[in-house]
Amino acid sequence: MMCRHPKTTVTEHTCREHTMTAKEYLNRYRELDDTVNSRFEELDRWKAIATKSSPPQRYENCGMNSDKVGKAAAEIADLQNKIDEDIIQLIEMREEIRKTITAVDNPRLRTLLERYYICRNTWENIAEAFDCSVRTVYYWHHKALKKVEEILKIS
Repeated sequence: MMCRHPKTTVTEHTCREHTMTAKEYLNRYRELDDTVNSRFEELDRWKAIATKSSPPQRYENCGMNSDKVGKAAAEIADLQNKIDEDIIQLIEMREEIRKTITAVDNPRLRTLLERYYICRNTWENIAEAFDCSVRTVYYWHHKALKKVEEILKIS
């Protein structure tokens, strides 16, 4: 079960159900980034609805479709506010996670964590960058997560 408390900080990385693993802790950024991207897609759909909902010119003064346009405008405003809040949270979370990753003492493991969790590279891209196999990257990732677990326990 994943902990779904995106505002949890390094020093309070537990929730009522359980203590977050290092992987869950680091994945919060990726998950919130996915949410922001989904909301941008939804915002684009609402903007398309709003532009398609404008009434034909001959009915402009009759109030036809004004409810659709008003609803779309309200949805756009609400969604934009949520996106703005999420982006602020995303920036704060990235910096928090980056500080945790920076505390990993092995430069290769640090780079791997940053490439995967912050830069969102695939395992294949990371393996290519390190000129090694994906299996080796998985092994390093496991070692890196153990280091992050240690850091989180200390914090």
